[in-house]
Amino acid sequence: MFGHWDKHKGPIEDSEWLKIAKTEIPGAPDLATRLVNSVMQTVDVAYSEEWQCDHGIMVPLNFLTPSYDLPVIPVNINCQGRL
Repeated sequence: MFGHWDKHKGPIEDSEWLKIAKTEIPGAPDLATRLVNSVMQTVDVAYSEEWQCDHGIMVPLNFLTPSYDLPVIPVNINCQGRL
């Protein structure tokens, strides 16, 4: 699933536990749309216009850019799928 919006909110977890304040992160919806359209040619994908970022996105961003000013396109993989 691709995140597809102008701004992301996160972290979804308890900020006190994670030690990262809740914030908004810029997205890249135009690029996300192009990625989804390209990948859909060979893979069954989905996209979301509502989604909160979890620790898997927020922790690396906290180290890469503590000001959270890099545009992000979250990509999640469904590991529960069946062939």
